[in-house]
Amino acid sequence: MAFFPNYKSTLSGFDLERYEAKVRVCKNVDPYELPEAECSSDISLWPKISDVDRIDYFVYRMKFCSKESMKALKAIDAHNFFTSGHVSPNLLVKEVSPELVVTLGTVSC
Repeated sequence: MAFFPNYKSTLSGFDLERYEAKVRVCKNVDPYELPEAECSSDISLWPKISDVDRIDYFVYRMKFCSKESMKALKAIDAHNFFTSGHVSPNLLVKEVSPELVVTLGTVSC
């Protein structure tokens, strides 16, 4: 069973264009249409993020009062949402290629 079948049909205009662009980045794997049976809970497939990656992102790449800083703030919000218990710890991963994975989870508000 897919996570949110027909999600794409609820979008229009700019939202649809942006969504289709993101799906293309995922090599045309639509996360909402992805059957759960094709995913894995194997943590070894999760993206590897080192302390050096975090420092590089937050110290060297983040520019204040810019689009980049807003992206960084969204990343921090996502992290806080996860650590606050709003994201189910039962995350699933679909390896699209050796260098690309799609991570899926359930979020409660």
